Amino acid sequence: ASAPVPAPALASAPALASAPALASALASESAPAPALKIGVDLGGLAAVRIAGPGPYTSAGGSGFAQLDVGPWGLGVDARWDAFEWISGDGPDLEMATLALGLTIARRFRLRFGDVDAGVVPRLVAETQSDSLAAGENTLASTDIRGAAFVRAAFGHARPLRALVELDAELSPNRVRHSYRLDPGLPALPAWSAGLGGGVAW
Repeated sequence: ASAPVPAPALASAPALASAPALASALASESAPAPALKIGVDLGGLAAVRIAGPGPYTSAGGSGFAQLDVGPWGLGVDARWDAFEWISGDGPDLEMATLALGLTIARRFRLRFGDVDAGVVPRLVAETQSDSLAAGENTLASTDIRGAAFVRAAFGHARPLRALVELDAELSPNRVRHSYRLDPGLPALPAWSAGLGGGVAW
């Protein structure tokens, strides 16, 4: 008689996960994603600038409003250089600059506060007059410039925080060709850089 054939060994069933581990896994899968943080920032600054060729120096004010969505910000800024001088020119020269821009920024949360780094296309309007060269006539020009900025708000407690901003802008058209409103007036700036301090809320 033939020997009996041994029955095949049954594969051992995988060990069941413990109840606490299973509950933790289910909870992590069903937990909702963190909500996207949305906020609004406003700020005002007093600023000084230098621009060239010239060089020009100026003093004025600026402000911004920004919608924050997570780490990104989209907003507008405005600047008025109310008092502007050029080195080596007489006191009869009068000049002022108004700039408006759309800002896109990335926020970095640091221990001392928030730092926004961004870029902004700007529409810049300038007026210039000289009693000797232009006979007290005011001449104006508009320009499109690209700019970059870094803005630091100190502290995390709101509503008011100290604010410092550094920015620089460049005119692609005037870098290649200087531009004058009048042959007797100095060339308008092709670039500028500014430093301002103020309050954010």
